Amino acid sequence: MRNNKSLCLTIISGLFLLLILSIYWGYRNFLKIKDLIKTNQDLMRVIREATSQKNQKNIEGESLSDFTIKTIKKQNIFISKKDEALLIFIDLSCGVCIDSLREIYKKVGALKSGLKIFAIGLSDEEKLKELERKIQLPIFFAQDTFSQLHRKFKIKGSPSMVYIKYGTIKLIADPFNLEVKLLELVDILKKSEEK
Repeated sequence: MRNNKSLCLTIISGLFLLLILSIYWGYRNFLKIKDLIKTNQDLMRVIREATSQKNQKNIEGESLSDFTIKTIKKQNIFISKKDEALLIFIDLSCGVCIDSLREIYKKVGALKSGLKIFAIGLSDEEKLKELERKIQLPIFFAQDTFSQLHRKFKIKGSPSMVYIKYGTIKLIADPFNLEVKLLELVDILKKSEEK
């Protein structure tokens, strides 16, 4: 009987020790995870600042020479210093991009007559044609086969948009600031229509 009691106390002591050690290790892991989350948030902030401010601020206000965008319907659409154009960069594997494309058109499409609106993707032409049939918006669809437009406008993520007015980049938005920049664009277009 005494042996059983002693055995029970030894087992309980061992279990208690395991419990204490588990709590200790769990707490240490919790602290490590907490540090990793903070590091990840800091890294995301740095990335957001680097892509949305540094790269884009550098090209807002830049003048552009005339250029042509070839649509998936094999049309060459000329963008000159007399034109206004909105380039919406999308990724077809991104559901948010498709929703954003619709939302941007809904807010901007009727505000400015003569505004050339493009949906530009890196995807293959057939997928872009399928999207064009699916969403049926009166905009141009173009494939950026060699990422020329992405490089030209320093596009780092999708959805992004670039507003060009009379040969000058007036506004550029990335996935981190798209909603705010869209409101800015709506204001710009409303003011230009009032004049």
